[in-house]
Amino acid sequence: IIPQMARKCHKEQKKCGRFPTSFKRKNMLKILGSVLILTASVGGCLTFLERFREEERQLLAMKEMLIIFEKQLEYVRLPIAEAVTDMAKKAGAPFEEPLMEFTEKILYHQTEEVERLWRECFEAHRRSFFLNREEFAILLDMGRLLEPVDSKSQIASVEMYINRVEEKIQKMWEERENKQKVYQSVCLFGGLLLIIVLL
Repeated sequence: IIPQMARKCHKEQKKCGRFPTSFKRKNMLKILGSVLILTASVGGCLTFLERFREEERQLLAMKEMLIIFEKQLEYVRLPIAEAVTDMAKKAGAPFEEPLMEFTEKILYHQTEEVERLWRECFEAHRRSFFLNREEFAILLDMGRLLEPVDSKSQIASVEMYINRVEEKIQKMWEERENKQKVYQSVCLFGGLLLIIVLL
C-alpha cells in the first residue's frame, strides 16, 4: 500500500509542477509577442516618415536640376551632354545613374530623339524613385526641355516646370502633416489593441 501511495503522490507532484511551468511559458510568449507587435508598429511609422523624407529630397533635387538648367540656358549654353552631366553630378542618387545613361546614349547614337531617350532612361530606373505617379510624370516630361528651340521659349518652359514641382512640394508638405498624425495614431493604437487582445 505504501509504495502505491508514494507513486500516486509522485504523479500528483509532477502534475502540480507542470502547471506553473506551462503558465510561465504562455506569459513569456505573450510578452514576447507584445514586444514584437509594438516594435513592428513603431517600425511602420518610421518607414512611413522615411519614405516622405526621401520623396521630399527627390522633389527638391528635381527643382535644383531645373534651376541649374535655367542658369545654363541664360549664361552658358552648354551642349546637351555636358549640361546633363553637370546636372547628374549635382543631383546625386537616384538621378545620377539614369542621367549618365542618357548622356552616353546621346553621345553614342547622335540622335535627335532626346525626349524619348530621356523617358527610357528614367523609366528603366522607376523603382529607385519614391515619387508618386504625378511627380514621376513631371520628371519624364522634363526631357522636352532639351529639345532644340529658342532660348526664350526654353527658359519659359523651365520656369513652368519649376512652378509645377514647387506645387507638388507644397502639396506633399500638406499631406505629410495630415497623414503623419493618422499613421502615428493608427500604428500606436493598432499595436496597443493587438497587445490587449493577445494578453
